[in-house]
Amino acid sequence: MFKIAVRKITRLIAKPFWWVLKVFVASLLCNEGFRRSVYRYALRQKAKGRMSSFFGAENCYAKDWNDFFGKKTSLSMNQCLNRLLSGLDELSKESAMLLYDCRLMPASGAGIGIFNDVGDDLLPLFPLLQEEQNVLKTKENNYECPFILPKEADITHQVSDFGLCYLPDSVRASIRGRDIIDGGGCCGDSALSFSHYHPKNVYVFEPNPDSFSAMKEVIDANIGKIGGGGIVSVPLALSKDRCSLVLYSGGRFDGGATTDALAHRQNRYEVEAVSIDDYVREHSLDVGLIKLDVEGAESDVIDGALETIKSQKPVLLISIYHTPKDFFEIKPTLEQLGLGYHFMIRHIIYDNGFYEYVLLGWTES
Repeated sequence: MFKIAVRKITRLIAKPFWWVLKVFVASLLCNEGFRRSVYRYALRQKAKGRMSSFFGAENCYAKDWNDFFGKKTSLSMNQCLNRLLSGLDELSKESAMLLYDCRLMPASGAGIGIFNDVGDDLLPLFPLLQEEQNVLKTKENNYECPFILPKEADITHQVSDFGLCYLPDSVRASIRGRDIIDGGGCCGDSALSFSHYHPKNVYVFEPNPDSFSAMKEVIDANIGKIGGGGIVSVPLALSKDRCSLVLYSGGRFDGGATTDALAHRQNRYEVEAVSIDDYVREHSLDVGLIKLDVEGAESDVIDGALETIKSQKPVLLISIYHTPKDFFEIKPTLEQLGLGYHFMIRHIIYDNGFYEYVLLGWTES
């Protein structure tokens, strides 16, 4: 009884102590001077050839960036950044720099993960641009989503057509009657949104068996409300070429299903993968748009879609926030093709600075 009483008293004392500590750290993270001091510290660490974190050197963001700049590129961080920002509009540059700062200082990621229950108003280390928030809220409020999703398929505060609504009317009109490749179907929201633009068909690729059947249920229940093009559900992964992959899933509508064995997902599946070029060739598709949100495999999938991109010049909506390779190299890779693509970067979720950054690419008709 005495031990139980001591434990209860200890919890009572510790609870307000930890709450005060969290509030204190939250106030630091929201302080401009503290953020800049962390930034300078990160730059000093970068100058030594490594990334670091106040919350542990094994932070996943620090490890990704260490590996990229230590082993996978011969360019400096500034060279990579200059290539990315070249030719972009001002909002694209500011949005890219927001993600760059958040990733450069992995302390922000760990800090938010630990202290995010202090209050809903706690933003990442570099708060979102007010202009970006206003633009996103306007797009979200004006964008019609004529379908219903289950509560477990949470896309709160996200522009459901994956940023397509940011592009000129003429660009959106150019996909009418053409096929769409939707890589990473998850709950089917983007496929349903794309169907609203009257394509010939949306081919939605979802390799996660936990999500595939649930996604089909959502699509079947809503497709009649869209009045647009058809949707073809494809239970395959997209990759550089045809192969088998091991996928780790956390269950229905797991948007983070990945080939990374360290991702702490309880379900393990062997899935088949195909390249976009092979699939387009085999099914004689006329591709007007390619959307990719494939949890860090975007660069590989693009390598397997170069033939389609060169010959058909589809609109491109590509996630670039998962890895430094995607962030720094996808845009320069596409520019080197010399196809006349224009690019912008938009952040399609306005309540978190770490996720859902999309590279939008299109050519003049």
